[in-house]
Amino acid sequence: MFRENRTAKIVVLSVMGLAGCFGAAVAPQNAVPLVHMPRVAQPEELYSAPGAPAPQEITTAKRPPADGIVHPQSFGYFGGGLESYAYFYQDSSLGPSEVKAHLRNGAITAQDVTLTMTDSGVDDPCNPSTPNLDLYTVTYDGVNQCEGKTYEPGPEDTCTNDQNYTSFAGKAIKVPGAFDTADGKYKMEIGGKRVFSLSCMSGAVAKCAHWGYVPGNDTTSRTAHFSACVHAARAEYTTGISHTCSGTQVDFVDNIGLQPVSYQNLALEAAWGADGLLCLDAARFPACNNSVPPEKKCTSAQMSWQDSRILLWTRSKADNKLPSPYTAECPVNGNYCR
Repeated sequence: MFRENRTAKIVVLSVMGLAGCFGAAVAPQNAVPLVHMPRVAQPEELYSAPGAPAPQEITTAKRPPADGIVHPQSFGYFGGGLESYAYFYQDSSLGPSEVKAHLRNGAITAQDVTLTMTDSGVDDPCNPSTPNLDLYTVTYDGVNQCEGKTYEPGPEDTCTNDQNYTSFAGKAIKVPGAFDTADGKYKMEIGGKRVFSLSCMSGAVAKCAHWGYVPGNDTTSRTAHFSACVHAARAEYTTGISHTCSGTQVDFVDNIGLQPVSYQNLALEAAWGADGLLCLDAARFPACNNSVPPEKKCTSAQMSWQDSRILLWTRSKADNKLPSPYTAECPVNGNYCR
């Protein structure tokens, strides 16, 4: 659990979960080493947000991209209207509050658009240890891209500075770096540009930063843990593809003591590293077990903190199901979630 003024990470998250109650989370000393295969770059189209508009739709409609049938907190990197963008960067031709945004699957430069980013003057009130985590209002042609989106705390979340989390409504956070859609890795430069991420508070990127995993270039940053957290929050069993839904109960446990065990009635799901899934015992949704590459499957007895690649464990119920009539389906990139 988190201490006062910090946010507990065990939310009924819109981002993802785990399986297996593991106490100290350490396997027997004779634990079998994890099987870990190199990550294979996936086609860029796998990173496209369902329901994302075509570039001309943004240009002519002057409105935030639609979420389609997908709840942004379930699988999204950035949530809300920001889900249609892959990364953001500064451009010398723009005004001081303007930024360039690159559309997912868009051609470099040709399909970049300009957004306005206004500092709200308020830091994340529930995470005072990271004063650089400012809250922003991000607009496209005057329309708030995070309108109607906010942070959704779990039953054990506590924030004495903002008990109703009103500060987060319609706001986004900014963190250095972005996930490269070519290989799923988190990078500070993409296409020769210094990039950053803007995420509504409903997105996995904002949630992981809010929980204390703030990426950056300095020695105090937690870039590796941040990357592992986002992959875990989205239940990325394969690169760039989420396998979870909003409302899925999830517990995160890390190797640095920031996120301890919060629930005792959950089962071990998986072990995660900076580049994503290392080893999965049981998928968050049983119907998704067939989506896990065979080389990534293992048992809890094969997982141990002694493996230096493991940064996070995830824990969840082992019998999560989608609403009827889709109970037997796997929520790939948010499909069937609502």
